Amino acid sequence: MKESLSQKSALARHTGVVLATGFLTATFILLYACRSRSPAGSAADAQDAVGYAVRFVATVPADDDVWVREQGKVLEKAVQVCIRRHEADRALLIAGTIPSWHRGSAYADLAVAFAQEGRLQTATNLLRKAEEWQTVMKDRYESGTLGWCVGRIGGHIAAARTAMGMTGSRGVVGAATQSAGYVATFGPAVATLTNADIHRIFSVVESLGTMKNPEIQAMYSDGVLNWSERSNAITTNDLLRVAEAVHRAMIMQPLSSGITMRCRLAALWWRHGVLARANEEVNEAERLAEKLPEGYLRAVALGEIAATLFAWMPGSCAPLLERAVVEAGRGGGSDRLQAYSRLAVFAARMNDNHRAEALIGLAVDDAEALPVAQARLLRLAEVSLGMAETWTGLPEPLVRRLEAVMVRERASTAGPQGKL
Repeated sequence: MKESLSQKSALARHTGVVLATGFLTATFILLYACRSRSPAGSAADAQDAVGYAVRFVATVPADDDVWVREQGKVLEKAVQVCIRRHEADRALLIAGTIPSWHRGSAYADLAVAFAQEGRLQTATNLLRKAEEWQTVMKDRYESGTLGWCVGRIGGHIAAARTAMGMTGSRGVVGAATQSAGYVATFGPAVATLTNADIHRIFSVVESLGTMKNPEIQAMYSDGVLNWSERSNAITTNDLLRVAEAVHRAMIMQPLSSGITMRCRLAALWWRHGVLARANEEVNEAERLAEKLPEGYLRAVALGEIAATLFAWMPGSCAPLLERAVVEAGRGGGSDRLQAYSRLAVFAARMNDNHRAEALIGLAVDDAEALPVAQARLLRLAEVSLGMAETWTGLPEPLVRRLEAVMVRERASTAGPQGKL
């Protein structure tokens, strides 16, 4: 009997060692992937905007953790662009090449996308991968300066669990106060709630004015607006409650955030046929835009107002877009090129493809002028993602331009002068 117990004890110890070794091996594999795996993938071979973005990122000389994380940030954006374009399989290929903690949040976002397509087994597997990645990042970073990334991944996981029906509306509303990570994805999570959850939505609406944390207020406002935009049952009285709550939350928000919220409220009022309220929101947004610093912030704000007006009052938006372009030119360096890229998206929404192409050209000019190879390539990737939000298929002149830039960048980073 004693011998049997001894054998069982030895077997248990052996099993524990095997499991621990397996977990550590998996951890080291993931951490190695985080540093060494190339961001290039089969999706990068396509000559469209997303493909060029991935190819530019793959060319970045990532000889420092900072650049590895920047690569991950841009590739996560590429995943999100593909999800919005209903290209989940392509997004999955890109997610598997992300060389930083952003891979965990990308997997969680993909779990939602595949669940919405009815591919539940794939969604479940991706959620498990996101959780595994969070565990690895927790072991690596939680006690250090990047510990917040664990919460960020957790926020995306919480949103995925809500979208997949694993967490109820009470859970997602409560989770948002636990960490910055949960707050960051509260908006997307709330957008998945149904009309049956309206009592939970309005519990959030009523709390907006009493919150003291600006970040939580901003994310709660975003969540409520997401739900309002998607709901087919919201009444005019409901919208009045939403608008009043969002206005209370604006008091603690930056002016640029308040302008975005007012544009979204204006669109909702127009949709409900309350034109006076919509015009009030737009007029106030224009007034606030003039208070912003010249350059990037004011340019993007004016562009957003112009795009909002185009959907309902197309005759009054062209002068605003013209002013936005002038403002963008007052910026410098990376700010200016990002302003041009954002304005190109707005111009395309306004059916002004000629202006959009011209703005993208200016953005690429500015990106090519940046002296640091890593910054130059990452900005080119971001401009390419801006194009992906603008066009499903790139205009031929832009394809030729991007291909020429790609050839030059690969040549420069291959030589000694490109190894920074």
